[in-house]
Amino acid sequence: MEMSSRAPERTCIGCRSRRPQACLYRISKHFDNRLRLTIEGERVGRGAYICPDAECVEKALKGDRLARALRFKIAADAKQEIEQEILCQLR
Repeated sequence: MEMSSRAPERTCIGCRSRRPQACLYRISKHFDNRLRLTIEGERVGRGAYICPDAECVEKALKGDRLARALRFKIAADAKQEIEQEILCQLR
Protein backbone atom coordinates (compact mmCIF):
# COMPACT_ATOMS: atom_id res chain seq x y z
CA MET A 1 0.00 0.00 0.00
CA GLU A 2 1.40 3.37 -1.03
CA MET A 3 0.87 6.42 1.16
CA SER A 4 -0.06 9.77 -0.34
CA SER A 5 2.46 12.59 0.14
CA ARG A 6 -0.03 15.40 -0.35
CA ALA A 7 0.31 18.51 1.75
CA PRO A 8 -2.42 19.07 4.37
CA GLU A 9 -5.26 21.28 3.20
CA ARG A 10 -7.34 23.73 5.19
CA THR A 11 -10.46 25.77 4.40
CA CYS A 12 -10.33 29.56 4.26
CA ILE A 13 -13.05 31.04 6.49
CA GLY A 14 -13.39 33.98 4.10
CA CYS A 15 -14.00 32.34 0.70
CA ARG A 16 -14.55 28.74 1.90
CA SER A 17 -12.06 27.33 -0.63
CA ARG A 18 -9.62 24.55 0.26
CA ARG A 19 -5.93 25.32 -0.13
CA PRO A 20 -2.64 23.89 1.08
CA GLN A 21 -2.10 24.81 4.71
CA ALA A 22 1.24 26.47 3.93
CA CYS A 23 -0.51 29.00 1.62
CA LEU A 24 -2.86 30.33 4.31
CA TYR A 25 -2.55 32.64 7.30
CA ARG A 26 -3.56 31.14 10.63
CA ILE A 27 -5.27 33.22 13.30
CA SER A 28 -5.28 31.62 16.68
CA LYS A 29 -6.90 32.24 20.02
CA HIS A 30 -4.18 31.74 22.57
CA PHE A 31 -4.75 30.56 26.11
CA ASP A 32 -4.75 34.15 27.37
CA ASN A 33 -7.82 34.77 25.10
CA ARG A 34 -5.89 37.06 22.72
CA LEU A 35 -5.99 36.75 18.94
CA ARG A 36 -2.67 36.38 17.16
CA LEU A 37 -1.49 35.85 13.64
CA THR A 38 0.30 32.55 14.04
CA ILE A 39 3.83 32.22 12.77
CA GLU A 40 4.53 29.19 10.59
CA GLY A 41 5.36 26.17 12.71
CA GLU A 42 3.78 27.65 15.83
CA ARG A 43 0.50 25.92 16.58
CA VAL A 44 -0.75 27.25 19.90
CA GLY A 45 -4.45 27.44 20.69
CA ARG A 46 -7.53 27.09 18.50
CA GLY A 47 -6.97 28.34 14.97
CA ALA A 48 -8.72 29.43 11.78
CA TYR A 49 -7.24 29.87 8.32
CA ILE A 50 -7.55 32.80 5.90
CA CYS A 51 -6.25 33.22 2.34
CA PRO A 52 -3.59 35.91 1.93
CA ASP A 53 -6.10 38.07 0.05
CA ALA A 54 -7.69 41.33 1.21
CA GLU A 55 -11.17 40.21 0.09
CA CYS A 56 -10.98 37.00 2.13
CA VAL A 57 -9.76 38.90 5.17
CA GLU A 58 -12.66 41.34 4.86
CA LYS A 59 -15.23 38.52 4.48
CA ALA A 60 -13.80 36.58 7.41
CA LEU A 61 -13.82 39.56 9.75
CA LYS A 62 -17.02 41.27 8.56
CA GLY A 63 -19.50 38.85 10.07
CA ASP A 64 -19.03 36.34 12.81
CA ARG A 65 -17.16 33.72 10.73
CA LEU A 66 -13.95 34.10 12.71
CA ALA A 67 -15.82 34.02 16.04
CA ARG A 68 -17.62 30.81 15.03
CA ALA A 69 -14.41 29.15 13.83
CA LEU A 70 -12.59 30.03 17.05
CA ARG A 71 -15.64 29.46 19.29
CA PHE A 72 -14.94 32.78 20.94
CA LYS A 73 -16.72 36.16 21.06
CA ILE A 74 -14.38 38.69 19.47
CA ALA A 75 -14.39 42.40 20.31
CA ALA A 76 -14.42 44.93 17.45
CA ASP A 77 -11.03 46.35 18.43
CA ALA A 78 -9.48 42.86 18.38
CA LYS A 79 -10.87 42.34 14.85
CA GLN A 80 -9.35 45.65 13.73
CA GLU A 81 -5.99 44.74 15.26
CA ILE A 82 -5.79 41.36 13.53
CA GLU A 83 -7.01 42.87 10.24
CA GLN A 84 -4.24 45.50 10.33
CA GLU A 85 -1.65 42.85 11.11
CA ILE A 86 -2.74 40.68 8.18
CA LEU A 87 -2.95 43.60 5.76
CA CYS A 88 0.59 44.64 6.75
CA GLN A 89 1.75 41.10 5.92
CA LEU A 90 0.12 41.38 2.48
CA ARG A 91 2.12 44.48 1.54
